[in-house]
Amino acid sequence: MTIEKNLMAELLCIADTEWVLGHWYTRSLMNSRNLQDATALGAMSQDTWGHTRALFRYLEEENNLPDFQIEFGRKAVEVHNMDMLDNPPQSYGDYILTTYIAELAVWRLMATFKDGSHSDIAPMMTAFGKECYFHRLNSDGWFTLFTDEEKQEAIGAIAHRLGAAIAWFGTEKASSECELLASGVRSQSVWDAREMFVKEASSKLAKVLDITEQKIEALIDSVNPSERNNMRRRPEGTEMPAPLWEYVVPTNEGAILARRPLSVSVQDEIDLWDKPETIAFDYD
Repeated sequence: MTIEKNLMAELLCIADTEWVLGHWYTRSLMNSRNLQDATALGAMSQDTWGHTRALFRYLEEENNLPDFQIEFGRKAVEVHNMDMLDNPPQSYGDYILTTYIAELAVWRLMATFKDGSHSDIAPMMTAFGKECYFHRLNSDGWFTLFTDEEKQEAIGAIAHRLGAAIAWFGTEKASSECELLASGVRSQSVWDAREMFVKEASSKLAKVLDITEQKIEALIDSVNPSERNNMRRRPEGTEMPAPLWEYVVPTNEGAILARRPLSVSVQDEIDLWDKPETIAFDYD
């Protein structure tokens, strides 16, 4: 596989994961505990979708793909999202834990490019990283407000969530054979990024959940999923569940009309004049 195809696959792992994460934030807006939380979640969803669409547009231009092909023209099995986000949170503690883990994991994969030789990707990842940092600060704030019950909810979710995120980074062998690292496009190996992720996540969670790092390691080791090194960073042949896919790319007629690309909708010829429903409309 060429370096260009490898780069596209890796950037889609980042973009698609942020795409789904942005939908997690949006879906939870109505469950916000206060206005400040709602504002934070709204801003975080806009950031993650901004990263996603910037990468989608960039990859379409670089690979001579039609506009909006990546967002609207793929099937679920072609999407590279982190499988940890396939299953919805089971509690508030699980939600905060999972979004924190996803944010940190995505940033660590981004950071493998930020000091690399690619003149477009390196500065893009650096810019994204600044916004990701503030997302993790929000997580810090939510962690400090955890009740004892919510801490136990988060602890109960560590094995599944953190184990899946670690597996997302793939194998040491795959990392050592990475053409992007050999070419200088990547400045850090994915395996080193994985090690940094594990260290940071374990240290943070031990502190905020009042458990030892050894306990966290034991929880992860007990059910750590099998590693994967395919280009989508998912178990081969898997895809996000149908309800999640429908939420990300709705197929009902109303949603399709609402989500049509601007490049298409600007060409519509809509006659709003002299229709019964518009003649009597009061615009004041």
